Amino acid sequence: MLMMRNCNSSKGFTLIELLISISLGIVAVSAIMFFYLSTITSSYTTLKNSKLNQETASLLSIMVNDIRRAGFGNLSSTSPYQNAFSDESTGTVLGTVLQINDDKSTVLGSCITFAYDLNVSGGLPESNEYFGYRLKDNQIEMRTANVSCNSATGWEPLTDSNVIKIVELNFDLDGDDDVPPNNPSYSYKGSFERKSECFNSDDLTNFDCFNSEPASGSGHVTIESRYVIISLQAELAGDSELAIQLERGVIVKNHHVKEW
Repeated sequence: MLMMRNCNSSKGFTLIELLISISLGIVAVSAIMFFYLSTITSSYTTLKNSKLNQETASLLSIMVNDIRRAGFGNLSSTSPYQNAFSDESTGTVLGTVLQINDDKSTVLGSCITFAYDLNVSGGLPESNEYFGYRLKDNQIEMRTANVSCNSATGWEPLTDSNVIKIVELNFDLDGDDDVPPNNPSYSYKGSFERKSECFNSDDLTNFDCFNSEPASGSGHVTIESRYVIISLQAELAGDSELAIQLERGVIVKNHHVKEW
C-alpha cells in the first residue's frame, strides 16, 4: 500500500527569535535616529553661532569705520582749532567733539557721540552729521540728531534684542589694561597698550589734555590724538550659552586741536 507524505508542514521563527529580531531592529533604528538628531542639532548650533559671529563682527565694523571719521571737516579755509566738527561747546548747545557719555573728561562708558562732515560741504554741522552709539535695554542704538546720551529721542535701534542680546558695550579713550579711573570693576579681556595722547599739554592722564585748564585767551594750543577701544559682548537671544566677546581699537584719523 502506497504511503502519502504530509506536504503541509513548514518552518518559521520561534517566538524568541522573533523578539530578538524586533529588539535588534529597534536598537538599529534608535542608533540611526540618535545620529541624525545629533547631526541636526550640531548643525543648528553651528548656524546660530555663525549668525551671532557675523552679526556682531558687522556691527563692530560699522562702529569702527564711523568713529574713525570723527572730527572730519572741510577745513580748506578754517583754522584747525576752529573746526565746527570738533567743538567743545557745553550747556544748552551740545558740542560736536568726540565724547564718551557726554563728558570729555570721561574715559570709559557705554555711549559715544561725535560728528563729521558727511557731505564735505564745510561750514556748520547739518542735522544728519551727528553720530554716536549707545547701549540701552540690551540693544545698540545709533544717534540720528544732535542729542545727548540720555535723550529719549534722536536715537534709533541698530540691533534687535529679540535676536541678539547685547550684554556689554564699552568705549574707552584710556587704552590701558590697568583699572580705568572711573570704573574700578572693569578690566579688559584683551590687551591694548595704546591710548589717547596729548601734545603740548601738562596732562598726566592723556585723555582730556590738561590737569588745570589754561586761561581763556592765553593762546595755548593742545593737540589730542584719540584712540578708542570698543569692547562688545553679546549673546543669542534665548540661548545665553552662545555668547561672544569682541574688542577692537580704532585710531581717530583727525586730531582734536584746541586753542585757549
